[in-house]
This record gives sequence, structure tokens and C-alpha cells, in this order.
Amino acid sequence: MERTVKIGSSVEGTFDPDQLTVTVTIEESLDTKEECSKAYNTNLAHVRDELAKAGVPDSDISTRRFTLRPHTERLYYKKSKNDYYYAKTVIEGYEYSGKIVVTTSQLDKAAPIWLALSDCGSAVTFDMYFGIADETPARNSLLEYAVQEAKKNAEILAKASGAELGPIASIEHNFSRGGLSYWDDRIYAPTGFAGVPDEAEAPEFIPEPVRISCQVDCIWTLQ
Repeated sequence: MERTVKIGSSVEGTFDPDQLTVTVTIEESLDTKEECSKAYNTNLAHVRDELAKAGVPDSDISTRRFTLRPHTERLYYKKSKNDYYYAKTVIEGYEYSGKIVVTTSQLDKAAPIWLALSDCGSAVTFDMYFGIADETPARNSLLEYAVQEAKKNAEILAKASGAELGPIASIEHNFSRGGLSYWDDRIYAPTGFAGVPDEAEAPEFIPEPVRISCQVDCIWTLQ
């Protein structure tokens, strides 16, 4: 039976964000499908106009999805006084929802974008996320470091057992990350900050470093 040693390692690194992603949701409930389509196009045009005023080019804006569905109600009735209740589904209007995404490497656009979208009416909500455009280099460096740390510990265990560490048999790994998001909610909205003299001022954005964790589980043979 082949002798092996299994050991894991977990490491974490912090990396400065280099990308701002803003997800904008446009949604309303109206009477007809035609009204929904017209309202969406009107709101979308308004969002694009306000973003353009904030210095966001069309190349940074993409459409993610659009959905249109009926708003239904269940009605219960009897055909006669002593009869069972029957259920009937009726359409009470329609609901639409569309999402667009703004992606930019200019992190200082956060405040102008916030102000622009805050002026787009109640049908428009949004959240903002500071992240890393390409996490591959960061992940590769963490993975290499995690395996090195696991190997150091495996060598200690091998030596303590009177054996030598042989070739590696298998490696499993996974990543997790954290970052800072801002939501279009009262706690973050411009009017929600006590002591702010001008309601048109955006909150201060201080993106925290993105935390990326790497965990590996390695199996080495023993010689």
C-alpha cells in the first residue's frame, strides 16, 4: 500500500480594485405590455443620457436582460350557492424588468454615476461594486504560495515520521473573495447622510482592497 501524507493550506491576499461595476435595474408595473415596452425604452434613454452627462461612454454600457411578464391574481367563486369554490386566474397588468451594466476602470466615476442614477426616478435602482478586472495573476500567485506552504508542512510531517517526501499525487484547490459594494438604499443615498448640507452630494466612496483566499488540499507520496 502506497504511503501518503495529506495536508492542506489556506492563504489570503489583498489586492487594490481596478474596476467599478454598476448594475442598474429598471422595473415597473403597468396596465399593458405596450406601456411596459414604452416605459422601459423611455427610462433606458433617460439612464443613458444621465450617464453620458457623468462622462460614461456608450462603450462602457451593456444590456444584460429584459423580462416582461403578466401580473396575475387568483379569484375564487361559486357557480351556485351550494357549489364548491372554483379558481380563476386573471391578468391584472404587466411587470417589466431590465438590467444594464456599466463597467469602467475609472474608479473616480463612482460619485458622478451615483448622482446621475439617483436622478433617474423611482423605476431605477442600482448597486455598485469595486473589484478586479482580471483576477488570474492574483489567483496564480496565491495558488503557488499555498502549495509551497502545504509542502513545507508536509516535509515536516514526513521527517517526523522517518520518511522522505516523494512526488505529489494530487492537488485540489478553491478560491473565495470579498469586496465592497454600495447599494441604492436609504443608508447610502445622498439624503441619508446626516450633516450633508447639499442633498445633491454623493457619499464618499473609499474602495477597500479586494480579499482573495485560496485553499489547497495536497497529497504527497512518502518514500
